[in-house]
Amino acid sequence: MSLPRDFYARGTLTVARELIGMHLVRVYRGKSLVGRIVETEAYLGPQDLAAHSSKGRTQRTEVMFGAAGHAMCISSTVCGIA
Repeated sequence: MSLPRDFYARGTLTVARELIGMHLVRVYRGKSLVGRIVETEAYLGPQDLAAHSSKGRTQRTEVMFGAAGHAMCISSTVCGIA
């Protein structure tokens, strides 16, 4: 089941809590790869100095200023959903 985009268009802390225990699924070469979400981080926007967006809009952080439900990948092992 895919989550509707409006799932993410809510308070950051609410979304972070509700993602715990859900699964990320990717179908790759005919096989389903599944990972369970066991930890989340919740940043409260540009005013949160721990957030990448606190440094302003850049090409790298642009996704964080757009519509809810998009992912920002920081490295090959860490992804964030804005």
